[in-house]
Amino acid sequence: MAVSFVRTLIVFVLLLTSTRIMGKRQLGEVEPIELVTAVLISNLASQPLSDIGIPLSYGVVPVLTLLAVQLLISQLTVRSKLFSRLISGEPSIIIRDGALVEIEMKKNRISRDEILISLRRSGVKDLTTVKEATLEIDGTLSVIPYNRYSPVTPDMLGLEVEED
Repeated sequence: MAVSFVRTLIVFVLLLTSTRIMGKRQLGEVEPIELVTAVLISNLASQPLSDIGIPLSYGVVPVLTLLAVQLLISQLTVRSKLFSRLISGEPSIIIRDGALVEIEMKKNRISRDEILISLRRSGVKDLTTVKEATLEIDGTLSVIPYNRYSPVTPDMLGLEVEED
């Protein structure tokens, strides 16, 4: 049982590290820790179910270990900014003042075409209308247009609007 516990921790760290190395754009909307935990739990839980010769404890102990590690990591990321950055990474500014930030693009291994696709999905047609765009830790692109290109709101027009 101790061997199973240690092996689970080793595989967990290996998969988490691999996921972080793959980068934000591979993750979609899932943080690395969530992806690794989901993949490992599904794999570990299915082994004793598919092979009757494997004792059930060989699936239960690793799953409980992962859940405990996940809870511990969650607590540590809430309490420590440094640990949070180590586990989840940091957002990266990809566009600043209407221009691509090449260093950040290379660091995150994201192409101009991928950025333009994300901008179009956000309703932005022209790169020069973007004041800042940030590649978030979940792989999404947050776009802040210049004020003159922002949608008009009732508040900007001085209109009173009833709340639903």
